[in-house]
Amino acid sequence: MARMMIVKRTLRFALVIGLSAAGALADDVTDRGKLFGSWELDMQAADSPVTWTLMKKENGAVVTNREEDKIVANYECKLDGSTCQNKVGKDKVELSMWFNGPKLVLMETKGDRILKRRFHALAQGDVLELEIIPLVPDGQLKTLHFKRVELSAPRR
Repeated sequence: MARMMIVKRTLRFALVIGLSAAGALADDVTDRGKLFGSWELDMQAADSPVTWTLMKKENGAVVTNREEDKIVANYECKLDGSTCQNKVGKDKVELSMWFNGPKLVLMETKGDRILKRRFHALAQGDVLELEIIPLVPDGQLKTLHFKRVELSAPRR
């Protein structure tokens, strides 16, 4: 009888833990969805318009950085942490993307330089926090905040 009670308590505990983990995962998926769209840096923090656009693809994502109307970088990769080859300007870069909870992590290696970016949509979903973390050479963390925008068609 005592053994049956222990088994029932253990099963209840496992069920509660499992449901809590499933709820946390569902929250992460919802928060991840808030990332996708276009984001513009507060003009007080920039001399010219800076935008990041994050688009979900079938098995990956495309992340584009623009300054004014010019594309500075266009990253495309799977979201499983595997390595992808891209070009930024004339330079070849190696990158990988993955989710760490609700944050999209983009790791870029260009030559002997390694830069990590973490994109996170804050609770309301109208502010994007971008952490820029120089890993090699070691550098200072920079955090920028962007607001969600609707991009107009490029001018010709």
